Amino acid sequence: MPNIFNIPANYNFLETLACWLEERFGEQLAEVKILLPNRRSCRELREIFAKKKRIVILGLFREFL
Repeated sequence: MPNIFNIPANYNFLETLACWLEERFGEQLAEVKILLPNRRSCRELREIFAKKKRIVILGLFREFL
């Protein structure tokens, strides 16, 4: 599996990421570490999963400043 992925500039980055994560990891998604650059990105990704009715423990996001 390649280590580098490309999301085209005309796609919504976080929605595309969320879809890929669900496809790739399925039920193991809760065990995946997702590093995002800021709180806003974390909040938006959490909202995307909530809209999809995919309840995943996202409250364990830690900020590394």
